[in-house]
Amino acid sequence: MMLRLLFFGNEYLVISSSFYIVFSGLFCYSAVMRGAGDVVIPMFITIISLWLIRIPFAYFLAPYIAENAVWWSAPVGWTIGLILTYIYYKTGRWHARFKLI
Repeated sequence: MMLRLLFFGNEYLVISSSFYIVFSGLFCYSAVMRGAGDVVIPMFITIISLWLIRIPFAYFLAPYIAENAVWWSAPVGWTIGLILTYIYYKTGRWHARFKLI
């Protein structure tokens, strides 16, 4: 039992740690926009990447790849979130909310 638990933990760490650069990029872009005062769009992007991408991905792929669907759903959600956040960042609309005091 303990060996199986270690195997699952190792599998999760190998998959998720491979995408930490994507995760950090997502957080950096989101933090810049939140720091500039635009919190609504990053919040919606987070909701989309979690509820519309990550959870359905795990649910629909679970019959095919078992618990690996859960492990892979996080990096897929992070990647989609990074793409959406980067697109919004490049539009520059978030910058209009920034005001110097």
